Amino acid sequence: FCFLWGSNWGVVQIEDDVISTPGFPSRILTFAEQKSMSNPNWICLEFSALGFIGKLFRSSDVPTLANFFLMFYKDKPIDWLLDHFYFVKVCNPEKDMKICKKEKDSVSIRYKPSLFQHVGQHSSLRGKIQKLKDKDFKK
Repeated sequence: FCFLWGSNWGVVQIEDDVISTPGFPSRILTFAEQKSMSNPNWICLEFSALGFIGKLFRSSDVPTLANFFLMFYKDKPIDWLLDHFYFVKVCNPEKDMKICKKEKDSVSIRYKPSLFQHVGQHSSLRGKIQKLKDKDFKK
């Protein structure tokens, strides 16, 4: 994985084996601006339902997120670690898991329709072929 600082406020993670909806950069910027005003505590805006594709992170969260991934990337795929990251940031183990899910949903916000479709078949899990397609993707 690799993070590149793309703007003053956000970093987009896109894999090399995806196709995108035309005009995706402006859609990402518009959605990010809207969500930054309505929900300033978001951690990730998701532009694909699959894996670690099309994720926008706040620049201020990237160092912490990168350190978290560096500690555990050999143990689990990054998209699984991202869910753990949300748990660590917003969940209280003493509270009900329904509250935790609500809190995680408030910091990880999904844009629909998906702007990216994975076209590769290689998984980060050894020996696994990935044939999943994002049903929300529209060309």
